[in-house]
Amino acid sequence: MRIYFENRKPKLLLGVILAILCPVSCMMLGYSLKAGLVLMAAAAAVTVFRLDLFDRKNLSAVYTVLFLAAPAISFGLGLLMQNTNAAHLDWLRICLNLLIVIFLQLVIFLLCANVRIALIIGQLIPFFLTLAHTYVFSFRGNSLTPTDLLSIQTAANVAAEYDFTPAAPTLYALILTAIFILALFTLPRLHYERNPKGMIAQGLSIILCLSCLMMGSTKVSPRYWQNYGSLYNGYLLNFMLQIKDIFVEPPVGYAEDTIEDMTAQYSQEEEPTSTPDIIVIMDESFADFRVFGQELADAPIMPYLDSMNENTICGFLTASIFGGSTANSEYEFLSGNTMAFFPQGSIVYQQYYSEDSWSLVPFLKEYGYNCVAMHPYHANGWMRDTIYPKMGFEELYFLPDFPQEQLIREYVSDREMFEQIIRIQESQDVDMPLFLFGVTVQNHGGYAYEGADFQNTVSVEGYPEASQYLTLARETDRAVEYLIEHYKTVERDTVIVFFGDHMPNVEPAFYEELNGGPFDTLDDQMKKQMVPFFVWANFDIEERQIPCSSINYLPLYTLEAAGLPLPPYMQFLKDTEAVIPAINAYGYYSAQEQCFLPLEDASGAEADAIRAYEYLQYNNMFDSEHRSEHFFGNEP
Repeated sequence: MRIYFENRKPKLLLGVILAILCPVSCMMLGYSLKAGLVLMAAAAAVTVFRLDLFDRKNLSAVYTVLFLAAPAISFGLGLLMQNTNAAHLDWLRICLNLLIVIFLQLVIFLLCANVRIALIIGQLIPFFLTLAHTYVFSFRGNSLTPTDLLSIQTAANVAAEYDFTPAAPTLYALILTAIFILALFTLPRLHYERNPKGMIAQGLSIILCLSCLMMGSTKVSPRYWQNYGSLYNGYLLNFMLQIKDIFVEPPVGYAEDTIEDMTAQYSQEEEPTSTPDIIVIMDESFADFRVFGQELADAPIMPYLDSMNENTICGFLTASIFGGSTANSEYEFLSGNTMAFFPQGSIVYQQYYSEDSWSLVPFLKEYGYNCVAMHPYHANGWMRDTIYPKMGFEELYFLPDFPQEQLIREYVSDREMFEQIIRIQESQDVDMPLFLFGVTVQNHGGYAYEGADFQNTVSVEGYPEASQYLTLARETDRAVEYLIEHYKTVERDTVIVFFGDHMPNVEPAFYEELNGGPFDTLDDQMKKQMVPFFVWANFDIEERQIPCSSINYLPLYTLEAAGLPLPPYMQFLKDTEAVIPAINAYGYYSAQEQCFLPLEDASGAEADAIRAYEYLQYNNMFDSEHRSEHFFGNEP
């Protein structure tokens, strides 16, 4: 073996740039200068030297060692990036994570017959996947899932509002990955000639590796809550395990006869005696932290909402999401379906929605409603510009349709959106009732905006993100006051439904302080899924306080407040709610046990109710050949 100085200009140039960036980036971001200098020395070492192993056999042996060592390097850098360790992982899970990278390298090597390229791509794919997960978790509080890859356009729409400054571990992992790739060019290139025996051996290696992965993965289950998948499975393994969950299979015991047996219990209702306007507002990231039993803010956040009691149904709903994936909450409201029966991480709009799926929209259109949808942001977010027309909405309003004169953090404010709602209603034919579904954007994360046009009016010591969020929530309360006070003077009968889609993803330590400790139990975790709601009318309705329900039941309260007959599916949901008061993607509230339980722990009447709900939802969404016209025909 001979070591000599590198003379290839491209490698020297890249190496010098990398070496300079190491201490400079650490100093600029306020990280350890010592670490930056160590990384600079490593980058310089792999830049200026080159190895000559003389013998192809020696070179092949070195590349073989690297081929086997690279998965461990990838795994270690992934742990570093997430600022965690392997303490929660057993040997099976560690080996499966390593096998995933080996499998990836083998496939690439089979395709290109270049071991250096296989090593580089085998490092970069896990690296960028883990990097994306690291940022998604920091922004949203949940892991990146396979279905999130379908949401790239939506993510791009809001990316500018987030801070992508890398944390120290992420920066170090990025630099070390670059150093490893640069180090590969210290070795001479090794050429392999394709031949049948070699390709057969490579194919058999891939099959063996895949077989080991499949057998091992049967003993491991994916984890979805917060970052538990990375902690207890390792991120790559957890991501792979989630892929098989994106396919929806018929529920155990499902048959066409089971649906037919239900139809006799629920009859079609008579025509309504009145058809008031219905305005539904799903408010972005609107939450009430008092569900944790305390509040850390220095002033009241929602005094007007607290004062609402006359002609009001109000309380809390369990959402299936936290910090993001807004489309799932609007889907639960518009359909009456629950995310509990979809694979974790699903985005129904992008994966499963079909034009003939039941929703409130075609049902209300049968009663003469003009159906309008609005969202003062980009139309392509969550494919709303495609999904809303499929649902039957006749008028759509997106960002270009708003004056954009009352912005908060560069977003259309709730006040401006509510003014637009009023203008739309006033322009409606007095003989045609209005159903308007609007999704706000004012309170969208992240919460580190520093523009001169926005100042916090709420302060929570030590938590700048929570302070900014609560300032926004207070603005929403004022906007709601404007809206409700206006409709108190409107003669046209109107029902206003308001609810949050999910809690905001602010500092994790803030939530732990509110909770009095970590979220170790399902009951604790469900507090982070709670969002407030109200149904208010400018005419007499029965007042109710509902301490714990879920978003899928909210259309039931809406139709009842409006005095509209319940279609068979809503009648079914009313019976289900009597047994299962709340249900979401993580579990359900057990009236028997007086606590939240995973769906698989249900027993007796609760298990029967959940099973019947799952059967009907599957029939609605996936069994188009045998879809029940009685439940899902959209005829009143």
